[in-house]
Amino acid sequence: MGIVISIIIVLLAVAVYLYLVSKNKQKIQNAVETTGEIMGFEEINQPSVKSLVIPGENSENEKFYPIIRFRVQGAQMVRFRAQTGYNKPLPFKEGDTVNIEYEAENPLIARIKD
Repeated sequence: MGIVISIIIVLLAVAVYLYLVSKNKQKIQNAVETTGEIMGFEEINQPSVKSLVIPGENSENEKFYPIIRFRVQGAQMVRFRAQTGYNKPLPFKEGDTVNIEYEAENPLIARIKD
């Protein structure tokens, strides 16, 4: 019986995690494509799924979120933090140029284009 409850708890934790990840993705309606420059990274320690499921487990998952600047139409400079965090080794380094897309009416809604 204890194994069944553990499996249910794990499945619920994964479902909540996936829901929160999908909820935090901003939708871009009228996308404008351009390039941006990686200015640095914001480091955020997040609890691991394992620590949410196993009582007493205290492990964290270190993620690095790129800080990007880009110029919008009209020459205004914008900075934003990417919605996606990365583990080490990082796929980017400071100074790299990346393709991004942003909302035409609100350039603060932006993301790295895959």
